[in-house]
Amino acid sequence: MAAVQDDYEPQNGSPVVDFERAGASNIRLNVRNFGPVALADIDVKPLTVFIGPNNSGKSYIALLIYVLSKALTAQFSGFFPFSTIRAFRDYFYAEFDKNGAFVSFSDIAESDQVSLKREMDILVSRVEQSILANLTEYFGVGDLARLGRAGSSPDSFEARVVSPTADESGFVRISTEDQLGTIRVNRPVLESLRIPVWRNNKILPEELKMRFAAEQLWAQLASEHGFRETSEYYLPPARSGILTTWPLVTSMAIGAVRQRLGPEPIQLAALSGVVGDFLQHLLTNFMADGSLGQSREGGMDRVLEVLEGDILQGSVSIKTAPSESGLLQYEGATVVIPVQSASSMVAELAPLDLWVRQMVRPGDFLIIDEPEAHLHPRNQRHMARVLVRLVRAGVRVICPTHSSLIVHQLSNHILAANAPDAERKRLGFTEDDVLESSEIGVYLFDNAGQDGTIVRPVEITEDFGISEDEFVAVAEQIGDESYRLAAAGSPGS
Repeated sequence: MAAVQDDYEPQNGSPVVDFERAGASNIRLNVRNFGPVALADIDVKPLTVFIGPNNSGKSYIALLIYVLSKALTAQFSGFFPFSTIRAFRDYFYAEFDKNGAFVSFSDIAESDQVSLKREMDILVSRVEQSILANLTEYFGVGDLARLGRAGSSPDSFEARVVSPTADESGFVRISTEDQLGTIRVNRPVLESLRIPVWRNNKILPEELKMRFAAEQLWAQLASEHGFRETSEYYLPPARSGILTTWPLVTSMAIGAVRQRLGPEPIQLAALSGVVGDFLQHLLTNFMADGSLGQSREGGMDRVLEVLEGDILQGSVSIKTAPSESGLLQYEGATVVIPVQSASSMVAELAPLDLWVRQMVRPGDFLIIDEPEAHLHPRNQRHMARVLVRLVRAGVRVICPTHSSLIVHQLSNHILAANAPDAERKRLGFTEDDVLESSEIGVYLFDNAGQDGTIVRPVEITEDFGISEDEFVAVAEQIGDESYRLAAAGSPGS
């Protein structure tokens, strides 16, 4: 593995160490006999689109990526005991900026070598436990063996996060061996790394210095495999249906708070998985101060230009009603109504509007399952533009979809990247609407065979865009059927 980068630079006026390697890699995932998927090799790009029939495993793989990201990135803020306190963490960075250096593992004291190895072993063990806990919770299984594809031998199930190098060495491996689930995270070879150490600092205990060093080395290792110090969000399908439970959920949450002293996090014991996460985000932000925050990055404003201006033609907010129940409210040009009373399109997109306006930041992972749900074809085209603008804002997006219109429109955004400026402008494409072919990966989940789904990359070219053979085949079948029916019913047939 490459050494930790030596340089660091201030960000936002304060000294912050840049421990991450420049140009962190994409996530590369290999899957064999996992759920309905028999074989998949996926390179997660800034925009990754999954297409294919129902029940072919698109959401299954998207959920696996989400689960792994939650487990691997949680360690950035949870392992070091004081790292959740930004001021204390910034103090460490400032001290390193003044007195820090990167040295070879062999150059640190023997006692520090022992301490660093111990801290790294503890961290990796926690990662493995976190992956196990997340897999069983989010997939709703009692043991990992149940995640294997039905009909395959138990010892053949495997999911791996592989290294972005030719040797294909594994970073994380989840498998079943002898009908027992195993999770293995490769320990970094500390002897091959350069270690962040402090000079002339008598305040920080050596144990905390080594714990901090272990956390930063882990952040670098995870980043090399595409898992960065950011947040991940999963917007599940059927969002409009889930939101019908919102008044009941807020009422129950407020009742629970009234029965205890002091603010406490609201826990949804009865709801788990992505639906639980989805509602938990709403509750946490609502219960904090009665409404979601308003700060966001500039790139998100350009996303909202399309999402709110072209599709919703309004916006969604959370208000505190006099009854103290959280009110999801849609505000259009001529109407202000609860989201539950608005159109299904508004209810389906309300969470995306809230997430973009108040939570999602550059570098975050956003999985939008079936973004086309309840959208008119015109708005499906606009939704493709939303996805592109999210990428331009620095958000990594995964999108399982059945929409040929979204895929076709994404092709146009690829073509726009190479079109002359004048023609691009005439057609309404801005710099925020261009998508390089290298920034998108499209994968077809083909379950036509009897041995499970085979995930195949779809060809993408700069001069044609995304191959649409999957959708063209269905269109041709409809057209052929129409021709035969018309011919059969015509006079003289």
